[in-house]
Amino acid sequence: MVGIGINLALEEKEPWWGDLRSFNSINARDNILNNMIKGFYAFMDDELNDWKRLWEENCAHTNKRIKIIHNNKIIDEGIFSGINEKGALIIDSGGDLKEYKYGEISIEGIY
Repeated sequence: MVGIGINLALEEKEPWWGDLRSFNSINARDNILNNMIKGFYAFMDDELNDWKRLWEENCAHTNKRIKIIHNNKIIDEGIFSGINEKGALIIDSGGDLKEYKYGEISIEGIY
């Protein structure tokens, strides 16, 4: 299962995430969504060989202190170290590297 979040109209408290509201033209929004879908299919068809490097180069959480929240409870915190080859989040929690790979995770820490 894959989940993809698309921000349509964010509250003012998190404007740095960006949302599609800022693209006034339907064509611009369609191009963004179409490119995202094409990229997803390329990934699923194993045509995107350097996906991990590209993801880590563009991640806003890298080397930042974060909290991982599950079911409204903090379950861990530490330095976000990246992802592994399966896409699991890697966190340095007091010198121990831990990975989280299950679905309902929220990350806080750079806001």
